[in-house]
Amino acid sequence: MKIVGYCGDWNLQSVTRLVALIAPSCDQFTLVAMKGREEEVLGALSKIMPYWISTQIVTAWPGTIHLGGETRSMMKFTIEPVSIRLLVDDIMPMLFSFDPPMEDLGLLRSDGRPCLVMISHEKDVYMKLEQQEFDALPHVIGVEYLRIQGDDEYPGETY
Repeated sequence: MKIVGYCGDWNLQSVTRLVALIAPSCDQFTLVAMKGREEEVLGALSKIMPYWISTQIVTAWPGTIHLGGETRSMMKFTIEPVSIRLLVDDIMPMLFSFDPPMEDLGLLRSDGRPCLVMISHEKDVYMKLEQQEFDALPHVIGVEYLRIQGDDEYPGETY
């Protein structure tokens, strides 16, 4: 599995397009509430709650491992056409806001492995792609927007 970074423009339209492109090949997505803002996140996500699977208190989630043991609330949702639309139309703008109540977005494969990870406060998006996915991606979004970062250092990572 290859780690591929997105190096296109860091703006709502560009990153949302990438998320909308990858999401249909995934089964679930995760969102992580900022520390102390869990209630605010629940209120902001009211429309997507019919797709909620679970909430876990975690020290690691797609894109982050807190070595000091600090915890966050990670919510998991199922991916369906309506939840993708809500993710793209309602949640992505919140992740790009000045003071987002959520930290990170992860798109997960059926086995729980991350496929796309967005770390909003670091303005970073990367993908964990199988060879055939990697081979197809430049034809869809353009090779100039991708940078190979190497092989997956955490191949057993699941959520």
